[in-house]
Order: sequence, then C-alpha cells, then structure tokens
Amino acid sequence: MSKFMDRTTTVDTDGVVDQKVSIRGISAVKQILVFSGSKGGVGKTTTVINLAKALTLQSYHVGIIDMTGSAELALAASSVSESTSQKPRQLSGISIVSFCHLKQKHLKLPVASDMLKNKLIEVCDQTSWGKLDFLLIDLPSGYMDLALFIGKNLPACQFLLVTTPAAPAIAELRQDIRLLQKHHITPLGLIENMSFFIGGNSADHLELVGIFSAGGGQRVCQETSIPLLATIPISLDIAAASEAEKPVYEHCPNSEVLPYYLSLTKQLLRRCLTC
Repeated sequence: MSKFMDRTTTVDTDGVVDQKVSIRGISAVKQILVFSGSKGGVGKTTTVINLAKALTLQSYHVGIIDMTGSAELALAASSVSESTSQKPRQLSGISIVSFCHLKQKHLKLPVASDMLKNKLIEVCDQTSWGKLDFLLIDLPSGYMDLALFIGKNLPACQFLLVTTPAAPAIAELRQDIRLLQKHHITPLGLIENMSFFIGGNSADHLELVGIFSAGGGQRVCQETSIPLLATIPISLDIAAASEAEKPVYEHCPNSEVLPYYLSLTKQLLRRCLTC
C-alpha cells in the first residue's frame, strides 16, 4: 500500500489558472480506490459496498465517497451513527459521505460535473476521514471527465473498472480503458459482475447459469494486460440484499456468493501491496 497522502494538490480551476488546494482530510488515508466507468447497470455500487464490508470484516478501516447518491441508500438500513460537519456517517462499520442531495438539483451534465469536482475536493479537505486503510470513490456512470480529474488531482489513487460480460458493457469498457491510458492512467484491475447466475435452493444443489456471452472481461484483460481480479455472479441473495438496502454480508451471511467477494478482496490486497 502507498504511504500517507500528500496534504496538497494543484487543481486546474478554470482551464487556465492552477490553484494549490489543501486536501488535509485524506492525509492519513493509505489507499484511494476509484470506481469509474461509462456503462451504467453493471453493479458498480453493489461491488463498492460489498467490497467495503468485506474489508471491514478483515479489520481494515474503510471509507466511501458516494458520488452516485446510491451507496448510502444501500447501507441505510444498517446500524447508523450520524455524521457531524467534520466527520462522515458510520454505516455498517464504514465511514461514508454521500452526494445524494446533489441529485435533487437536476442540473445539466456539464454544470453537475463541475459541481462534483468542487465538492470532491471539499470533501477530501474538510472531512476528517482519519486513518483509513482504504477510501473507495464511487463515481456516477458516464462521468469519465470526473475520473480524469481525480487521476490528475488526487495523489496516488488507483482505478478499478467494473463490467459485465454483455457486449455493450465490454464495448464501453474498451473505450474507457483507451481514454484512461491516453491520460497515462493504468487501471489496477477489472471486476466482472454477472458472470453467471447462481440458482438452486441450497449450497448442495447449486446451478451455475450463463446469462451473457462468457469471457468478455477475460478477453479485455488479455488484450490490455490489466489483471482480472474477480468474476462475480448474480444471485437471488444479491438481489434480496439490494432490496433490503444492506450488504449481502449482513442480509445473507451464509450466501454462496460470499466466497467470490472474499476472493476479490484477497486479489485486491495482493495488488495493493505490490503497487
């Protein structure tokens, strides 16, 4: 893992003038993981909250910057400790700051994007995150300009990409990778969701069913040398946990999908320790 973060960054405020901005709030964060991508509906937020929970269960201190306004909702039914003006909320053992209120403004994309950039720097500076092992940033789908802004302005962050094997998702994934690489950003790894469906009524009688063309994520990884960190199924447990607004770890503690998230966590830790 990287050392503690620098306390300042230089932000291009209006395309002309560079301004030095403090980011003291994340100065004791060891690793920033950015979840970005153009394609919606691939399970990015579900991955973020379940990965965060899996890490906390291994005694890591984890925070989430929820720029989609969805991660907080997915954790809201868990045990809650209210935030103050300086500290994030505590949901299910995870520190979280959500941008949910910004979604109510119904702003057009360019304006909203600028607002998100400014708000992100504010949250990194003024929120007392403390000594986190991981800070996960969940970006809204389609905001690749925001991803590039983060890559330029947040020190030592790493990017994770989430996809499904479906052809439209793979096509947009390839475009995102080309854009990131054009700006000298090499993703830490790829996570493929909905790789197959787990059916059956018990762990002794499981049926694995492919619902998309198989191997899309693996082919992209072979083409780009980006590691494939995990292939995660879709299951009734994940759907039930999402509807209950809980991580699957809490709603279905004996779920057959938990080993897949555990494998993802192990692969991620291995990558972070070597980066």
